[in-house]
This record gives sequence, structure tokens and C-alpha cells, in this order.
Amino acid sequence: MGLPAFQLNMKEKIMSVIAREYQQFVGKNLEEASQAAEKTFSLPAKFLDIQVLDKGSGGFFGMGSRPASIKARASVLAAVMQGSAEDVKALATSGANVRAVVDDITPIMSASSNGQLDKVQILLDAGLKPKEETDRCGISLLLAASGGHTDVVEALVKAGTNVNYHDTAGATALTYAIEKNHIETAQKLLSLKANANSKSDNNLTVLMFAAIQGCPEITNALLTAGAKPNAEVFSNGWNWRALDFALPEKDPGEKNYAVALALAKAGARTGMDKTAMIAMASKGAVDAMKYLIQGGLNVNEKVDGHSPLLEAVNSGHLEVVKVLIGAGANINDTDTPGWTPLMYASYNGNAEVVKALLAAGASFTTKSKDGATALSLAKNKGNAEIVKMLEAAGEKN
Repeated sequence: MGLPAFQLNMKEKIMSVIAREYQQFVGKNLEEASQAAEKTFSLPAKFLDIQVLDKGSGGFFGMGSRPASIKARASVLAAVMQGSAEDVKALATSGANVRAVVDDITPIMSASSNGQLDKVQILLDAGLKPKEETDRCGISLLLAASGGHTDVVEALVKAGTNVNYHDTAGATALTYAIEKNHIETAQKLLSLKANANSKSDNNLTVLMFAAIQGCPEITNALLTAGAKPNAEVFSNGWNWRALDFALPEKDPGEKNYAVALALAKAGARTGMDKTAMIAMASKGAVDAMKYLIQGGLNVNEKVDGHSPLLEAVNSGHLEVVKVLIGAGANINDTDTPGWTPLMYASYNGNAEVVKALLAAGASFTTKSKDGATALSLAKNKGNAEIVKMLEAAGEKN
């Protein structure tokens, strides 16, 4: 992301008491006068508010020479970094430059980054105009959001800072808050009308970032604010959606389950157009499947003729098959060609799955649209063990 370098390591160099009043310094020239000020304040000149009183004159052969003189005091940035709010106010209200830039840092950026609401408000009251000074205040908003400083975020936005200001990579304050898992800050930004469908330059949406972070609270807040659950990004030859980022592994963890559940209830599918249930069935994610079922998802949902049970059987995931059967999955469900779970298990030679289906009462006489049965498929594939199991089941009935 494109924030400026923010290495404020000057605190130990800044005097413990911020001088609010100007002090006068003289020297043979302006450089010498500035060096005298630096020595007195123990600060580099860039952290001082310096006004030239007299540039001085060298005279002619030393005759009529006049020393250079300046007046100096600590800058507003120095006060923000090390002084009190009263110090900042005293400087800001006495004409000090509240917009001074030191190493790409301004006073309001420093105060925002450190969550110093009182100092931020003083600087805003001193005449900063967020609607006009978009970069200065916009970057401050990004810094505040990244630090989880919700009160500062609110103050900046209410003062006129663009809530959807973005950095050079397209990341907004909402992106930064989500990336750092600052739930309250993200929720506040959404309440302040942050764009719930904003994208960074790599086309990742903020909802995708929430899924990557495994944060169900932010995911739900985004969906409530209108985030599109099936927005896509194309990468490495694949379409990716938020649900893919929530469930990237076989057993991604409970926070991700909660994100997947929230997305599923909002109608989300993977980049391959699978539902959360079918995606987890194909991966054999037992704990995820249990969580999704307990969350109220339909064990008999269908996508292009496939149900979670058909997907689990066809993928050979015995434990998921057992979970689905226990949750009331239709063991005689059929896909578009008319194949049942038992047919797939028999064809694939998965004896343990066949055993589980038969124990649950699966029909072994059902015929597919082309007239095949589980027994005929097992015989055609030469799955002798399964043939015996099916024939034994037929004899019992």
C-alpha cells in the first residue's frame, strides 16, 4: 500500500518541554543563527518554526557588517509528537504553520497515526480544510484507520475528509481497517458511508480482504452495507471470489467457517460456482461441513444437479459422507444423468462409502437414465468386493 514512510524516531531528540514562545538567535549568517537555534532546542532545523528577522550583511572588508538574526520555536509537528495538547493549541493559535511538512509528514498525519484525537481536533479547528486538502487529510485518515483509532477516523470524516480516499494502490481507510482486523473502525467507516464494494488496484474487494482475514464481524457488516458476495477477480488463470478466500484450505479454521457461513447465507459461491457446502464436500473438510450444517445450510441443496452428498461420494470423502447422512442428506438423490451416490461409490470402487450408504438404507435397485444400476456399474469396473456387497444386500431383501 502507498502510505509515505512514517519513521518518526525523533521523540528522544525533542526537548521535554515544548517552547511556545519565540527565542531570538544571531550569527554571522543565517546558517550560523540556525545552528544556534538547533543547539538550544536540541532539534534539527526542520523541526523548528523559524522566522528570519535580518539576513545580515558582510559589509566591506568587515566594516559595517551586520549579524543575521532569526526567531525560532519548536514547530507544531514537534509539539504534536512530544508536547501536550495545550502546547499544540498554543502554537496553532499563535500563527505557527499547522501545515508544515517534515520528511513527508505533517502534524495532522502524526496525530492521526498515534490516535491523538485532542490534537487532531485542535489542528482541524486551526484552519485545516479537509475538503480542499485532500491528500494531507486523506493520508491522515488512512493512518488513523490502520491504527484502529476509530474516534480519530470519525472526527476526520465528519470534518469533511473523503471517507473513500485511497492510496496509490487503491486501498481505502476501510481496506486498512480490515487488513489490521480493526472491527470497530471498519464498522464505523461503513456507518460513515464508506464504499462496501471498493477495490484495490489488484481488483481485490474489501469483502475479499475480510474473507482473507477470517473476520466474520466485518464480513457481516460489509454484506449488510451492500457488498456484492460474488464479485470476482481473475488471477493465475482462475476466477476468485470472497468464498474462495474464506475457505482456501481443507480445514481453514472456525473463524473462516463463520465467514463462509455468512457469505453462503448471502448467496455467495466460489469462482467455480460451487456453494460453500459443495466446496467443502469436495475438499473433505469435516469440521467445516459440521459448522455449516449447524449454521442452517441445506444439506440437500443442488447446483447443476450435484448435491453435497454426491460431491462427497464422488470425491471419496467417507467422513463427510457420514456427516451428511447423519444430517439427513437424501441418500437416493440423483444427478442429471440419474446417478445416485451408491452408483458413484460402486463405480469408483470405494467399498467403505458403499458400506456406509447401504447401512443407511440406500437403494441398490435404482436405475440411471441409461438403465445402469450400482451393481452393473461395479461389475463393469471389475470392483469384485463391491459386487459381493451389493449381491449380499440384494439377497437380504
